Amino acid sequence: MSDMCMSFMYNMSSNQCRLNSAKMTVVQTGCQDGLKFGQISELPFTTSTLDSTVCEPSTPSQAYIGENCSSDLDCLDPSSQCRNMECMCINAYVADHNAKKCVLITDCPSYGQLFVQINDYNYAPAPDNDIALSSVDECMSACVLASFICKLAVFDIVASRCLLHSVLQAPSIVSSNYATQSGLVLLERECSSPEMWPLCSYDSDCWVPYSNCFHGVCKCLPFFSYDPAKRRCVPECHLYSDIYTRYFDMGITNYVIRQQFSSISDEHCKQSCTEATTFECKNALYTNVENTCYMSEYSLSNLPESSLTNEPGSIILQRDCKSTTSTIENTLCFITGCPVQNSECRDGRCKCVKGYKYSAGDNMCVATCQQGLGVTFQTIKGMASYNSPDDTFTAVTSEPAIECQILCAKYIDFVCYFVILNETTHVCWLYKKDYLEIQNEAIPKPSYTTFIRDCK
Repeated sequence: MSDMCMSFMYNMSSNQCRLNSAKMTVVQTGCQDGLKFGQISELPFTTSTLDSTVCEPSTPSQAYIGENCSSDLDCLDPSSQCRNMECMCINAYVADHNAKKCVLITDCPSYGQLFVQINDYNYAPAPDNDIALSSVDECMSACVLASFICKLAVFDIVASRCLLHSVLQAPSIVSSNYATQSGLVLLERECSSPEMWPLCSYDSDCWVPYSNCFHGVCKCLPFFSYDPAKRRCVPECHLYSDIYTRYFDMGITNYVIRQQFSSISDEHCKQSCTEATTFECKNALYTNVENTCYMSEYSLSNLPESSLTNEPGSIILQRDCKSTTSTIENTLCFITGCPVQNSECRDGRCKCVKGYKYSAGDNMCVATCQQGLGVTFQTIKGMASYNSPDDTFTAVTSEPAIECQILCAKYIDFVCYFVILNETTHVCWLYKKDYLEIQNEAIPKPSYTTFIRDCK
């Protein structure tokens, strides 16, 4: 016998009603943020019970997959939930960004290279393949490059095994095969994503969260920057690239100007923003009428939407984010190998062999940096140096690995060649000695990760 319904919550924007077998602490119906809620006092439960309370019109949250949320009721897709303040598909469902909805993991038209990681979960049926691998990254690579359509993988941290699944079970029982189990990492493979920035006629044609249609092309909203590593529109970048998104015939009121130049082109305006040395230029406003460039160190995400204005002849220049991950590590290599000279396949990604660093400008592994150090890093998991660090910091953000790399790349007291992160305490160890000089002294430490700066 199913549990009796004792309380409900109703989302007036999505017309979704969620029933609960437990009593609420409130004993009468009420309204809050576009929701009706209450305790069932009469049985049988009828629509008149729900409609007995009239709520004032409001503007509830309408969050799609990948957008921010505060509760499950903010998430529009019925197969999604609010996890870590972000709308995500429920277990056994993955994002199909082409259709802008969650679909059963067996129902993707095609599968991509992105995974959702669920810690301490297992998938019960026997795997199609069981491989000895050393990391989650390598397990994801094996799933993508498998000879069959791998839809799900489980990595056993203790045994260093990767279990690949084609998930051929009946859709009705897929979710029932999910079970909690400590020490395992379940990896759900998402549907393949459409073209990142497609041509569009309507805002609904744009699948990336916080993007809209501008002059026939999908772009991040002007208050956001594009982060290529996350494939997301974000309010702030850890590092800013020299790539800009342009918004034509748009202006900004209350724009905080740090520096300005007159009688220059919009291309020169972008270059001036990128090359600014006395402050970090995050965006610029250019006017064709006056040929003037206004630059700011403040993120546009701090401004209200009403700050945007229609200004014929003006262009908002918003800087995109720059990933701290070494370009060479974007290459999956579990089966195909690594094309770059002096590189090898480790943890499922291409990395330079011992004694070499990656040169982003030359796209090759080199023994010495001819043009100085860059701002991207290669990753070595489970290793740390014998030597005492030259400085230490404790990361305070939710992304300590990126924070450690940014600290190293921007450190001013000395040239930081590499940084080590204690994954447990989130302490960053900064070093002013080249890692290549002391790499033979490194020892295995499971809870540590070393980040080595690439060459420019």
